[in-house]
Amino acid sequence: VEYKAINLSTLQTLAEGKKLDSIDISTLIEAGLIAKKDKIKILGNGKLTIKLDVKAHAFSKSAAKAIESLQGSAIKI
Repeated sequence: VEYKAINLSTLQTLAEGKKLDSIDISTLIEAGLIAKKDKIKILGNGKLTIKLDVKAHAFSKSAAKAIESLQGSAIKI
């Protein structure tokens, strides 16, 4: 499976800019970061400082750990 990579730093910027507490596929499409048919993998590059509930097709171990360490959730869809 080929994934489109989205870094934690991108999620942080998006969440701060739009005042979000959850991010899913439709949020990323609306922001113009991905196409409708893309499969998403969240990667651990960058720093996450806010609690987020993230829904994506896959997560790297470091990304899932970073999200969950802030009481957020990394939900595979």
